[in-house]
Amino acid sequence: MLALNKLHHIKTRRCPKIYNFVVVLLIMFVSEEIRGEITLHSHGWVTLESYQHGQHPQKDLNRSQRSEFTGIVDVFRYKAFTFTFLLGNTTDISKNPDNSYFMDRIIYTYTYGGRLDLGGIVIRGDYHHDCIHLINRPEISGSTWWNAYLVRIGTPGAFYLYLPEGYGEDRNGFFKSFDGRVGMAAYRKPGNTIADGKNHNYKYEFSNLVRYHIAGAHKFISFIDLNQRLWITWDQKQEYKGEVTFNLMMRGRSNYAGIYYEYHFYDSYSKDLEDGLGSIGFRILF
Repeated sequence: MLALNKLHHIKTRRCPKIYNFVVVLLIMFVSEEIRGEITLHSHGWVTLESYQHGQHPQKDLNRSQRSEFTGIVDVFRYKAFTFTFLLGNTTDISKNPDNSYFMDRIIYTYTYGGRLDLGGIVIRGDYHHDCIHLINRPEISGSTWWNAYLVRIGTPGAFYLYLPEGYGEDRNGFFKSFDGRVGMAAYRKPGNTIADGKNHNYKYEFSNLVRYHIAGAHKFISFIDLNQRLWITWDQKQEYKGEVTFNLMMRGRSNYAGIYYEYHFYDSYSKDLEDGLGSIGFRILF
């Protein structure tokens, strides 16, 4: 019986890796059969932010800095459909009572899925994996991870990929225009396996982003984001995160870089509490 349990455990751990490998090979084969274009085009963003004001909801944790890297590869395209692959990580640095700094935790993100470009509408569907590892704090019940099926629908300007296209030329004056998107995620029920998840209780997630384009002056642009997320747990409880971000960016030859201010006006999301915190950051879009 012990040997069978061990074999089942090994199969459970290997299954996602084998499945991912088969999916990639199948897509590459199908792309040739349907004469799709293998693009391998990469894009994404890098951010570095510093918390400036507000008391962290966890009294024993003083959040200091956060960095984020997200890289997306458009593997191949067939007509309006593009298969994508994403890798990302977020690193948090916190501060001790004696003002010394320490590496607090790191969050890994891995997704694969597709994007459908329908002119004025963009539809994204992904299989999404997040994993949270504490670095200099004890993980009493081990690491946290989850897997979810994610769908987002919105206008092109609500996705970073299309933002440079919308500001492709020097534009002076007020834009007074909006973009937006909505999303929904269905989480796999946690079961302490790699494929299911551990140390979370989320069942559904609903999100929306409203982006207001303010103005432009030569190579500079400004816009405001209102980002809201709502989680529903398996026992029907709710968690919410709401934040507003003011962005000022400069257009380079092909990329954008700029500063932003972000304020979390309400946050009850237990995995990343930032209620009442305000931060200033630097972002590069590539």
